Amino acid sequence: MIYEERLTLTHAKSADAYLEHVKSNLHPQLNKEGGEPLCLLSGLIGDPANQYLQMTAFEDVQEWEAAQSKIPPPPSDLIESETVRLLRPIASRPKPQIPEEDRRAVYGCRRFQIDPANLADFVDSSQNGIWPRIESPRRLHPWPLDHHRHHPAHGHPPPNRLPQPHPLGRDQSYQQPTG
Repeated sequence: MIYEERLTLTHAKSADAYLEHVKSNLHPQLNKEGGEPLCLLSGLIGDPANQYLQMTAFEDVQEWEAAQSKIPPPPSDLIESETVRLLRPIASRPKPQIPEEDRRAVYGCRRFQIDPANLADFVDSSQNGIWPRIESPRRLHPWPLDHHRHHPAHGHPPPNRLPQPHPLGRDQSYQQPTG
């Protein structure tokens, strides 16, 4: 699999027309040419409100190249700028086929800059640390948002928070409720 990341900035007042174009023209053409639109995201923190990120899966680079000549560009009166880049999977994510139960109404997008020398460690941490925790039926939160440690200045830990060991194994008295 290969993935196309398409970052589109629409003209300020053409967002609705662009979304209609994507729904009625672009996605059907992508499907016809072997592409599988995975998601169309907007509202990413720090990005303009009229910027969209679309991820599309293709079987391989040859299929992606063949589709490029058959899919016309979006109308220029809708688009201010657009960039496209290809991404390859580096781990067991994304899944080759996205099961219906994994599809969501809301997605998060995180951008990482990873030194190629650290790629193997990043993949191992994701596959064996982050994803099993997210998919665990016993998780306490819908997302792994709880990255910070409790500090005594914040009062008692929230009732749904389990005491966590200090990452360096130091004194854990800061996690114990005080009198």
